[in-house]
Amino acid sequence: MVLCVAGLWMAIRAVRPADADEPTRVHLPLVCAQATPTPTPRENTLRISALQYDGADEYVEITNDGPRGQDLYRWRILSVVGPQEYTFPWGIQLAVGASVRVHSGPSAIDAPPTDLLWQKAYVWLNDGDEARLYDDEGVERDRRGY
Repeated sequence: MVLCVAGLWMAIRAVRPADADEPTRVHLPLVCAQATPTPTPRENTLRISALQYDGADEYVEITNDGPRGQDLYRWRILSVVGPQEYTFPWGIQLAVGASVRVHSGPSAIDAPPTDLLWQKAYVWLNDGDEARLYDDEGVERDRRGY
């Protein structure tokens, strides 16, 4: 008999009882099912699509490139130099193709759900900084520096 176990082929002989003269060979047709991998749904691709660091209204823009809408609750943006951190509040949904801007600086605007206020102080260092985007599990999803 031939078995397929996890991709390994093994031959096994069937033997008659001890009082038999010779072993009996059993021939069976080979039946081996290969597992077809289940396609994993593609993760959402959220990215930092813009970072405006010069001026009284700074912002970092996050865009959802799909394939489905994304709840941003507990996602974070980090300004590496500083460091300062913004955590998205409950209720912000980002549809496929949509963007959200998180504003800082003295002229920062607050117009949810598309424009969110981080703080009225400057966040982004004009001489160079880096924005990082983290998901709700703390996994870095994107970064953008200047």
